[in-house]
Amino acid sequence: MSEVSPLSQEVRAFTRYLSGSDPDDYVRSAYVRALTRLPELDESRASWFDRLLLTVGRRGGVLLRPLDGYARLFRPASPLRKRLVLLLAILESWGPSSERLERFEPGSPAVTLARLAASVAVSIVGVAVAFVILGPLDAASRLLSSAAPRAA
Repeated sequence: MSEVSPLSQEVRAFTRYLSGSDPDDYVRSAYVRALTRLPELDESRASWFDRLLLTVGRRGGVLLRPLDGYARLFRPASPLRKRLVLLLAILESWGPSSERLERFEPGSPAVTLARLAASVAVSIVGVAVAFVILGPLDAASRLLSSAAPRAA
């Protein structure tokens, strides 16, 4: 059985999070191509905390939503956030995935409002939990990076 590369795991987890489906070959190759051409997405240049966000985010599942929320509020320039935005742009520009993203679930205004309220509540709880867990690590990362000697 072959081991799944972190990049394959990443594009699959992120695509499932953003669109609810697995990436097709076009999405996978466009994402990998963009990562190799955009130096600002190179994770080796990121802080240990940003690499931690990316490593945990690659696992997908229920952790990705609170990580994304935390990154959006407190680390908007992190590799996790930049990669999610990049992948969303790819998904929105590709017909098959674009249709999935634009799909609307019909229902009464009350049902739609209830779905929206539930989604917002889950996001708020997720970000609050992420803040309690990640906030101290983030603060330590920022302190360590400001205390580190600068290369001349």
